[in-house]
Parts: sequence; C-alpha cells; structure tokens
Amino acid sequence: MTLPWLIITTHTTRHLRRTLLGVASESPRPRRVLVSCDVQDESIRTLIAACSAEFSLDITLIDRPHQNQCRLSQVRNNALRAAIQFGASDQELIAFIDGDCSPAPDHAARLAALPESISLVCAHRVELTPEQTEAFDEAAVRDRRPPTTIRPEQFAELDRRQARSRRQAFLRRLGFSKGHKPKILGANFAVRLVIAKAVNGFDESFIEWGAEDDDFSRRAYHAGARPHVGVRDIIVYHQHHPTRAPGKWADAPGVARFNQPGPTHCTLGLLSPMDQPTPLVRVYAAGDCTNEFQLAIPANPASRSIV
Repeated sequence: MTLPWLIITTHTTRHLRRTLLGVASESPRPRRVLVSCDVQDESIRTLIAACSAEFSLDITLIDRPHQNQCRLSQVRNNALRAAIQFGASDQELIAFIDGDCSPAPDHAARLAALPESISLVCAHRVELTPEQTEAFDEAAVRDRRPPTTIRPEQFAELDRRQARSRRQAFLRRLGFSKGHKPKILGANFAVRLVIAKAVNGFDESFIEWGAEDDDFSRRAYHAGARPHVGVRDIIVYHQHHPTRAPGKWADAPGVARFNQPGPTHCTLGLLSPMDQPTPLVRVYAAGDCTNEFQLAIPANPASRSIV
C-alpha cells in the first residue's frame, strides 16, 4: 500500500484547523501533508505551527504574496513543484482538498487501496449546513467518526452523483462521454503525478474562478487518464461559510477559456509557470519550523498571460 500525498489549498485560516484535525485523525495518515496558499499570511503560519504541535502532524507550508487575483491553478502547481522537489515519484497519487474540507478518517486508506492503473480519482464532499458546521464535534473526529450527524438525504445526494458519474465513466469507455466527464471536484480529487506532468499541471491562465477543474479533467483524459469514481466513498466534509456571490456560471472568467480548448499540455503550467514571486517552503514538525527554503521554479518561465 502506497499512501497518497495530500495537498490542501487555502487563502485563510477559516476552518483550516478542523481540516488538519481531520487529516491527523486519519488512519493511516497521508504520506506527506502540504498546505499551499494564495497569500503570505503570518496568521496561517502561526496556525500551521500550532496544529503541527497539537496534532503531532508534520506539515509543509508553501506560500507567496497574494497577486491581487485568485490563482488557484498556480497554487496547486506550486504544491506539485514542492512534491517533486521532495522526491515524489511519477506513479504516486497526489490528493487535493480545499482548506475548508475535513477528510473522512479512511480518506487516505481508500486512495491507497486503488490499483496503480487508476490515474484520476473523482471524489466528492458532504455539504455541511450552517447548523452542522456549528455543531462540528472535534471529539468525534478524533474518534474517527463523522463530525456531525449526516442526514439520509445528504448521503442520497452522493448516491445520485455516484450513479451519474459511473454512467459517464462507462460511456467514456465506449467513446461517448463528454471530454471532461466524469469530472473532478476541486474540493476533493486525486491524480497520479505522471498524468499531472503529462498535461503540464493546472493551466495557470485560469484566473479567478470557473472551469479550471473541468479543463484539467479534459486534458487528463486526453493524456490517457483512467478514472475511478469514488463520489460516495472517498469523501470530505465541507464546512459552511459565507461566500461572495460569484454571479452566473456562464459569466465566470474561466468558462470562456474552457469553451475554447487548448493543447493537452497547457502553455502556462507546472513546467512553464506564470510569473510570480518565488514561493517559500517551510516544514513544521512538533510546532517548530525545521526547514525553510525557496521553491525551485522552472527556468525561463513563460511570459505573463491573463484570460
């Protein structure tokens, strides 16, 4: 059993402690935990150090100053670059979750149990209500139980999504599925590093929000990714929080780009990043920063291009 690497993306401390508590309560734990930030914030560093001590969890933090726009794709790529720098092999599974999603206690175990032929994992999340988020029971999480009472209709929704995604996977084998389906959910998915490299990681031309996950799915399938549908069984618990209304999906900045497909190996990506300040990598163990260095960024990065 080869344990997955886990990448957590965030820009805030909100709910991050509970997410890390969920990770620490997994059995077994992921091979390595990396938190990648779209901002450089001392409060996040302080929280990471505190969680490292409280949960006896080694945590690697990758951060750089905010660039006045959401760059989720770049933040994901920064974590992939760090994983490569730490020696991740091509066949290892790299899991991604959002910083407001606490993983189920068997999250890493279920990923580790997948055959090596699986190269893209389509998982999902339980949407906690405001009341369920308020009632989040840390003792239950430590005891490897759900953080709150999950209602039957919430599991039923996962069942419906599982069935739909399995149909899409079947149609894909027959050559009838849409290019990006079964689709990944950015809050909870996994990919073999070899596939991530083959498509040049996440397309950093996707700025702000909209369709960057669909784009990655489509390019991964073009590169030969074989999916596993784990919507019902490989889950995280998404903690409720107020959000800024993003507007209509059709008007999202990334949708127009997604509707004009580019190459499988994206132009601005893992090996050819959009320009950014050099990220800093800090390794925390038992509450202390035990190592600090600059992230290795590929030489001669591509010129800046925003869509």
